[in-house]
Amino acid sequence: MNADFFSLLEEKDFDLVSPKFRPFLRHERPPASWTQTTAFYAYGYRAAFEEIVVSLVRQWPNRDYLLIPAFGLARHSVELHLKEVISRYSEATGIEADTSRRHDLLGLWGLAYIAVDSSVGISLEDSWTNYSGQLVKHLHDADPNGQKFRYPHDNNGKVHQYTRVELVDLAKAHWHITHWCDACTDTLDAGRP
Repeated sequence: MNADFFSLLEEKDFDLVSPKFRPFLRHERPPASWTQTTAFYAYGYRAAFEEIVVSLVRQWPNRDYLLIPAFGLARHSVELHLKEVISRYSEATGIEADTSRRHDLLGLWGLAYIAVDSSVGISLEDSWTNYSGQLVKHLHDADPNGQKFRYPHDNNGKVHQYTRVELVDLAKAHWHITHWCDACTDTLDAGRP
């Protein structure tokens, strides 16, 4: 149990089962339209991953059980960042690209690459793009559909092969990929009238 977590709550909240159920999830109007965008979600997952990385590095080798959820945050952040690039370039170029049912990082990378490459004035013949693509492939190869780090076994009950997470290297890879995506959308925004 995490003592800090419980210190945030009133002690009486745990003494008894509440006599009345209080809903804690509510559908309501969003505070702003941008809170329902891929960019906002990507930012949130990136921030959560970065916060957990700092905490884990400070406490290493303790809390290694958090490496699996940390990888999940990183992977989903990368997925959302790639989808944001695809969406933004799709809007700008008029080239249709539906990513709503796509979760494979390598396929999303390919779509993002094509979307950016098809834009006038942007060259992807650089070492950062090449390196970022290799990092995406590495993440994809470890978890092709986003299931391996969410569950200990596949849909048929077969236990996934154990994969050790090198946290600092994962953090560096995450930084490169998400910032490459940011650079692409920033370049797109800079070229707009």
